[in-house]
Amino acid sequence: MAHPVHLTLRGLAGLPPFRERAIFVEMCAAIVGVNRSRRVGSGFRVVEFSVQNDHVHLIIEAHDKETLIRGARGLAIRTAFAVHCALASRGPVWGDRYDARALRTQRLRARARQRQRQRTRARPHSYAGSLAFASASALALALVSEA
Repeated sequence: MAHPVHLTLRGLAGLPPFRERAIFVEMCAAIVGVNRSRRVGSGFRVVEFSVQNDHVHLIIEAHDKETLIRGARGLAIRTAFAVHCALASRGPVWGDRYDARALRTQRLRARARQRQRQRTRARPHSYAGSLAFASASALALALVSEA
């Protein structure tokens, strides 16, 4: 098993905040969909994620480099499609660059997970989740009951 990776996808300027409910619910469904995708396979999964106004932080795992690349690409495509569904729009969503950092040690993994949780506490309107036991429908129900 390869090391987990902290991946940050930055949105283009001019898009509405990703923390809007409709966009978040669609993104969550897309992330869960990547975890269940047959094309990516069982060797790729999103462990945790945090949706901010203009970017998304993800901790992902893959068995090998090829699966990691394929999974990250599929994730970017699915989440962009989710934003388009929520906004009924077209065009690019993600910038040309992304940031990825391998979490090679247990300390780096613990820090990354801690920062994910701190981001959510520091920004009360940000949404984050751990996909270990969550599903898109459960997260969507939690959001609806919050309102």
